[in-house]
This record gives sequence, C-alpha cells and structure tokens, in this order.
Amino acid sequence: MTVLIGSVLVQISSIASVFGLYFSIFPFSEMHPWWHFVGLAFYFFMVLWITFSEVSNHLKESPKTFKTEKKINDYMKNWVSSGGRTAIFSRDMSWAHDPSTKQVLIKKSQNEELILCVEKDNDLILEFKSYGATVIHYGNYHVPRSRFTIVDYGKEGARVAVGVGKGGVRLVREYDNGTHPFFGVAEDLVKFIQSVEAKNEIDRSRLP
Repeated sequence: MTVLIGSVLVQISSIASVFGLYFSIFPFSEMHPWWHFVGLAFYFFMVLWITFSEVSNHLKESPKTFKTEKKINDYMKNWVSSGGRTAIFSRDMSWAHDPSTKQVLIKKSQNEELILCVEKDNDLILEFKSYGATVIHYGNYHVPRSRFTIVDYGKEGARVAVGVGKGGVRLVREYDNGTHPFFGVAEDLVKFIQSVEAKNEIDRSRLP
C-alpha cells in the first residue's frame, strides 16, 4: 500500500510540475494556441489512466480478507456461480453446506461441470457425486496444503481463487489464466490428479 500511495503522489506531482512549468513559460495573460490545451489535456488524461491502472491492478492483486465463516462462504458461493466447469481442490467442502451454495454446485454436478479433488468422501461430497460431479480423492496419493477453486476450468478466461488461513483470518487471492504462475501450477495439479486417477481406474478394471 505504501508503494501504491507513493506512486500516486508521484503522478500527481508530475501533473503539477508540468502544468506549473507550462504556465510559468506561457502566463494566463497571454494567448495560447489551441493545440497547447489539446496537448495538456492529453497528458493529463494519460497520467490519470496510468494512475487508475496502477490502483486497479493493486486492488486486484491484493488478497481479500474474510474474518467470519459467513463472509468466506458468501464469497465462495459467488465465485463458483460463474458459468462453465468448476474444479475445486478442497479438504472436505465444508463451505458448501450453505443451502444456496449447495444448489449452485448441485446444478453444476447435473451439468457435469463440477470436478471435486478432495481428501476423502463425506455425505455432502457423495451427494454431489450422485448428481454427476466428478470426485477424485487426492488422499490416496498425498495430502497437499493447497486449497483453491478454478472457475471456467479449461477455458481461456479461467480464473483461480486460492485461500490460506493466517492468524484467524482467511486470505483469498485471485489470479487469471496467464497472469500469474500459480494459475498454471493449480491447473497442472488438477490435470495430474485426473490423469493418475484415470490410470488407476483402468488398472482396477483389469483386475480379475
């Protein structure tokens, strides 16, 4: 935040410096060619656009903070409500017990748009599976610390939200496809587990 404030102050200072220099050379009392004002206006709006982009990128990259279970559950409901396939890497899907969130995921299950990578089954996960969700148990291989959800999985505009707990607060960061290495790692992890599970299914089907 300190770096962002410093950058904004620099941009404001540059505007003040340029306008101050101009009017010290060409006082208000003198006539000014019209193209001078066009140039000043162009410079002014370019600096505003750069400043807005920096602020927007900072807010987008900053983690979202949730102090209550309800707030994180509401966030997750909105996140998975996006169209297209959703891949969820979770321990037990505890945040999906909310009725409205559950209905969103049931609909995705029915449309075969839900992939759940979980440690082991529970009643809720089995219910999603009964509606058509793909369920993969990573507990059969390794229990990673990662917890994330990819929406629009498999599409160019896919996005991932990764959550971590810190000091009793839940922090969530969002990354778009191609904007951060973590997205590629998350997508690769889901695909890797899918491929391993598919191979194991084939092996099990060959057993006498």
